[in-house]
Amino acid sequence: MYNAIQYLVEIQVGTPPVTIDVAIDTGSDVLWIPSSDCPLDNCPFSRFDPSKSLTLKHENRSAIIDYMVATVSGSFVTDKVQLGSVTFQSQEIFLVNKVSNIYSNINPNSGKVANGMIGLGYQDGVGKAWDHTTAAHNWIFFSSFSIYVDDPNVNLPYAVSQGGELILGGIDSTKFTGGSLTYLHSAPNIFTKVVNQQWALYGQRIQIANPLVKYDGVDIPENTPFVISTMYLSLMLPKSMADGMMEGLVGKDNFAISPEGTTTVKCKMVRESSARLQLQLSDSNTKSAQPVQIDVPVSSLVIAENGEVCALGIAFMEAVEGRPNYFIGISILRHLYLDFNFEEHKVGLAPTVNGKATVTTLNADKDKTSASPHFPVLTMTATLIVFVSTTLLLA
Repeated sequence: MYNAIQYLVEIQVGTPPVTIDVAIDTGSDVLWIPSSDCPLDNCPFSRFDPSKSLTLKHENRSAIIDYMVATVSGSFVTDKVQLGSVTFQSQEIFLVNKVSNIYSNINPNSGKVANGMIGLGYQDGVGKAWDHTTAAHNWIFFSSFSIYVDDPNVNLPYAVSQGGELILGGIDSTKFTGGSLTYLHSAPNIFTKVVNQQWALYGQRIQIANPLVKYDGVDIPENTPFVISTMYLSLMLPKSMADGMMEGLVGKDNFAISPEGTTTVKCKMVRESSARLQLQLSDSNTKSAQPVQIDVPVSSLVIAENGEVCALGIAFMEAVEGRPNYFIGISILRHLYLDFNFEEHKVGLAPTVNGKATVTTLNADKDKTSASPHFPVLTMTATLIVFVSTTLLLA
């Protein structure tokens, strides 16, 4: 499902500048916005008119971009893009004239809405990503970016927007605990085997600490990469893990799984639970005797509430040939400070000051933040906003 909690940033596009709120996507590399050529019933919010920008140039190149559960169609242009006080003079933009499964479940009354997407993943060949390797085309150089949200503990229907930051080329050590980030090497794309196509970490094992229910845990096959996705709401896992894991978290009769794989639980049970989900990660594709562990209380994985029933940020999906089915989504990411380093192909993790997760470094590549400094070039406010429309199954 595409509708999810999202990190939003405000950008200005064109001359004269038009302000657009776009969602941050760590799983793609393309900046796209809806064009005025997109029908209003297909693109219901503001649309960008390319004929009104004095600096826009057409590339005469069209494409269809597939986001697994959604698609966008359009053509590439270049234009001036401003983020905060920094301007990218000739940034490639994908002007969308048709969307599928993008806007259908967004609630326009929930505050700001994402009206496009800014991909901060590696360049995958579809388009020219943000230039983090060279200063060509007057694009600014940045070797990393970091993100966090101020308060990850507010759920639907009470949350509209929460503050946070996107920092290009820097980190803010006041926003995480422990004084340093735990860095792990980014895993190659599981299908193409190319390292610079996605932000992903090697998964090793999932365990559940629950004094009331015994669950032996499950090993992740061959340290399969977990894609880090700010566009997925949930921790996404194969359907084969569903029943056993949910029983381990909340007990046999306290959950329901929809045909689409989303999970609901009895709120009272999960609020009173001391169970914790433990996701173990490795620094390589070989099994580590002492992996890095992200530990999150099950009560902090709740993403929506409806009376006595809560939606849980864990979902299960059928395996699709040629596509990953392991994702670390917002339900966990919102509790972490994340630093994505293009040059070293690493992702840094730490608990946010207001989050409920812990990150236990047992034997990993743990760099002190002062040992590998980044130089902030842009700090800007991000908005965490909920776009979820969840069918709750438990009466």
